[in-house]
Amino acid sequence: MTMKLEKYFLLLALGVFAFALQSCDDDDNDGISVPAELSNALAKEHPNAQRIEWETKGAYYVADFHEDNFEKEAWFTKDGVWHDRNRPPLCRPSRSGEKLLRE
Repeated sequence: MTMKLEKYFLLLALGVFAFALQSCDDDDNDGISVPAELSNALAKEHPNAQRIEWETKGAYYVADFHEDNFEKEAWFTKDGVWHDRNRPPLCRPSRSGEKLLRE
């Protein structure tokens, strides 16, 4: 009886291990095809970009790439307009006109 029980536990452990390894796969997005405007805009802003992978985040297309031995990302609108995510958003007056709020 204990031999059968040990075999079942071993099979269960192997099954759990195989399932856990499946979650280590980070290839959840095989890349998306982007319009030529986006590829051209990235080439203009980052001419030395290599290993480019595109994804979408909200209304933006985001290029993850390597340049000058650093991993970087660049954000673009669907029209290929570069959006600098490193600068703070523009300030606008509040409705009462008393304070400035960040968008």
